[in-house]
Parts: sequence; C-alpha cells; structure tokens
Amino acid sequence: MNEYLVELTSRIYGEEQGKVLAYAIEKILSDFDIHHKPVQWDEKTAIFITYGDSVQNGDEKPLNTLHKWFEAYKIKDITPVVHILPYNPYTSDGGFSISDFS
Repeated sequence: MNEYLVELTSRIYGEEQGKVLAYAIEKILSDFDIHHKPVQWDEKTAIFITYGDSVQNGDEKPLNTLHKWFEAYKIKDITPVVHILPYNPYTSDGGFSISDFS
C-alpha cells in the first residue's frame, strides 16, 4: 500500500479510516490503469467541458445520469476528452458565482 497516500488520508480521516480509504483509492486506480487507454489529443481536439450535475434525472446520482447521457449521445465518437468540473453551491451564473468552497 502507498504509505504517502495512507499518510494523507489518515491526516484527514484518522488512521483507521485513512487506511481503508487509501486501499479503496488504490483499488480504483489499479482497475482504471488496466482498462484505461491513454488518449492522444492536440490543438485540434474538441474537449467536452461540463459540470458533474448539469444533466439530472430525478433521484438518480448526477454522475450516473451524465454517464448515461454520454453513452446515449455517443459523446466518445465526438471527442475523446471529457472534463468534468466540480460543482459547488452557487448564487447565480450557473456555477461561476460560488458561494461556498467547502
């Protein structure tokens, strides 16, 4: 297990939970490495930029909804790069006027 990752997560979540979280993060990353193929992109590549909660469907988790939307509209055929912006509470401007960064 990556000791530095354990140190960082333990600082925030305590030693026991930090180790559990570090293990979970390593598992996710190792699964990702096995299935992920690096994308070659340059100045001609379109990048799809969106907030993680920009597409919603009732009580479904927004990222699940967004993933289904990407699949339904074949976004990977349009661009290999999707950048998902973090979503924070905002007062106006659809997310550009963040009211709470916590």
